[in-house]
Order: sequence, then C-alpha cells, then structure tokens
Amino acid sequence: MSFPQNISPVPTAITAFIGHTAKGPVGFQKVASLAEFQRLFGKVLTGSRIALSTLPGYLTESLSLFFLNGGEIAYVYSLGSRKAGSAAPFLDALTALAKLPEPALLVLPDAVLLSPAELQKVQLAALAHCAKQHNRFCILDVPTATSLPLQAPLTGDNLSYGALYGPWLQLAGGETLPASGAVAGIYARVDRERGVWKAPANTEVRGIVGLSEVYTEREQEKLNALRVFAGKGILVWGSRTLAVTDNEWRYVPVRRLFSMVEESLRVGTAGLALEPNNANTWARARGLIESFLIGLWRQGALMGTKPEHAFFVKVGLGTTMTAQDVTAGRLIIEVGLAPARPAEFSILRLSLKVP
Repeated sequence: MSFPQNISPVPTAITAFIGHTAKGPVGFQKVASLAEFQRLFGKVLTGSRIALSTLPGYLTESLSLFFLNGGEIAYVYSLGSRKAGSAAPFLDALTALAKLPEPALLVLPDAVLLSPAELQKVQLAALAHCAKQHNRFCILDVPTATSLPLQAPLTGDNLSYGALYGPWLQLAGGETLPASGAVAGIYARVDRERGVWKAPANTEVRGIVGLSEVYTEREQEKLNALRVFAGKGILVWGSRTLAVTDNEWRYVPVRRLFSMVEESLRVGTAGLALEPNNANTWARARGLIESFLIGLWRQGALMGTKPEHAFFVKVGLGTTMTAQDVTAGRLIIEVGLAPARPAEFSILRLSLKVP
C-alpha cells in the first residue's frame, strides 16, 4: 500500500436498526428504501402515508419515518416476529454489529417493549458498544408514550455516545411509536445538508400528525424533546447527549464530529502501516492530517479565524513518541480540535503500528 494521498470523511448517517420483522434473513441486511426492506423482511398493512405494522413492535414504522425524514441507508437486524422477553436478543445483535464498520448511528425502537430493567440493560449495552467502536452514536427512546416514566437514570462512562428523545410520535391512523427512527432520518438530513457538526435540532419531523403528549419544562430537562411550534410544525428541540454534566461532551454534534474525525483519520492513515517510523513519515503524516482538518475548518466544522486556532497536529520523537515507541514501531499522533470555542481543544490520539 502506497502512502495515502488524502483523507476523506467517512459516512456519518448510515444507521443500524434492531427490531422485530415478519420474516427475514439472519444477521444485518443493508437496505436503501422501505420497499427493499419490505421485500426482505415482509410487507405489512398500509395506512395513510405510513406503513402500519401488525407485529409486536415498531421497526417497520420506524424505518418508514427514517426514509421519509431523510435517511438513505440502513442495516437491519431482525429479532423475528415474536416479542423478545429479555435483553439477550438485542445483545446478540450488538455483537453482530461490532463486525460492521459502516454504521454510524444505532436505533433500537423495539427495546421499549422490554421491562424497565431489561430496557436499561439494552440501552447501557448500546452505549458501551458505541463507545468501544468509537465511530457510532445511539439514539435512544423513552420507554412509554405518556407521562415520561423514565427508569433510573443511565449512568457510567459512555453517556456521551447517546442521546434520549421523546415523547412518542403520533401517526395519521392513531398509532404511536418511539421517535428514534424519525430522529435518525433527521440526523441524516442535517448531516447531508449542513454537516455532522450542525445540531440535529430545530428541524421538522415529517410524516406525523402529533405527539403522544406535551412535556412540561421540567420534564424537557431530562432529554431532547420533540415540541409543537405554531407555524412551524413539530420540531426536534434540543441536542444534548446523556452526558449532560460533561462540558466537553454534552452536545450531540461535538461528540459526532469527533467520532467522524477519529474514524476518518484511522481509515485514511491506514497506509502508514507500511512506512518507516522516521521524521519523513511524521512530516508527511502531519501534512496529510492538517490538509483534512483545514477542509473541515473551511466548511465551518471548527472554530477560529485561523487554522491554528481551530486545530493542531503533533507527531514526532520527544513530542508524541519516546525512543522506545519508535523502536517498537509505534507511530503516535496527537490531534486537537476546537469544535466550540477557539481556545478550548479536545484531544484525540492515534496509535499506528509501523515497521
């Protein structure tokens, strides 16, 4: 493999869905339309503009709203046509998902069918999965359509890799369903039209007629609420991760921007694995990464009136590596980004094995 010529941003809105279907093959299947999904996993009764399902779950309607709101590519994992009684099938799906590099978003609309304890187990596992993979983010649902009966708050070190949305959405036929599928479509739409660094908020939800309830101001503090605005329709309002007390990672676009950059650098610098660990390689690697980050800065992804205010790239002996690292073939690169304020950098580190 020759030295890479440039680094391209990886896709940010390919979405993995896990839920119940009428039929379907085992494992994740890639689909690019509702018609393709129905061909693989079974057709359902149709009502109004949304395909209404008779299954014990919300996957079909969620896929329909995903595509209607701007989603383009999904990977679907079928749990079969019978309601799951435990977290185990969802955990098996997450294990399978770990083998797929493409998905950057994770949606589990049928997890709300579980008991509160099992739902929490699935949601915590989803957050841990996204944190381990580094390149994906999960969109979580409140467990029921009314009264915001949230289970005990999710805790742990992985909260920046997910966001919670509610209330549920109301379709023309009177059915209600969790919001995650539609929200994933909105993420895809905003990413495509404005960039992953833009908040997927203040954006209309297409294909619905109402909400299952209206949250109070206090309830809205617990999640990203969907709200009705006169003259504007129903909008996604709020763009906070579950890490609401973490100043560095409390906002969805910051977390997702870093995930995109880290994965893009990992993929784009893979060719360095065959290069010698010397000053020439370090200089070329720094130039390659700086070129990619300048492109993001020019698009508005990073703050600062000059590139040096927006990012830095460090690599070299005595800077990011010791003599022992060089001898052992460890090429370590440190990248700092300023997604919110020019003076505040968040850091990511790449460690490559080279000759």
